Amino acid sequence: MSLPASRHVVVALDGSPCSITALRRGAAEADRTDAQLVVVHVLRDRPGGPAGDREHLSASEREMEALIAATLRGGPAATARTVVAYGDPARVITHHARHADLLLVGAGGGGTALNGSTLDPVLQDGPCPILVCSSSDTADRMSWTVRLPARSHGRPLS
Repeated sequence: MSLPASRHVVVALDGSPCSITALRRGAAEADRTDAQLVVVHVLRDRPGGPAGDREHLSASEREMEALIAATLRGGPAATARTVVAYGDPARVITHHARHADLLLVGAGGGGTALNGSTLDPVLQDGPCPILVCSSSDTADRMSWTVRLPARSHGRPLS
């Protein structure tokens, strides 16, 4: 007898209004499906030196954790696992979504990290269904795009 695979909902968070909407929707989906919520924040540039890396990463982690806590206001998904990483945002996001059941990203624009240079490759190479959220999403009006992968990457589509 095998145990059921754990479910994961991944949210790419850059602090923009669209990514905060994605975080809210991702938290709701994680709660609904009893999935683990994983929030990924990507920093493009490493500060100089190993000590600087730790300090910058630690400050970014604290900022993201505060943003997550304020956004989710202690709800069940407030125990999200936060990942702060360096590198190319599209590659890091798709890497962390490789075992996800759903990836949520903000629509981006306005020079944020999730603009066309990140969103386009994520949509093209994402290994799971992707929900792109806009900041105008409200409880009674949603504005989003769903992209289902052309291939399942060895996993059944659910």
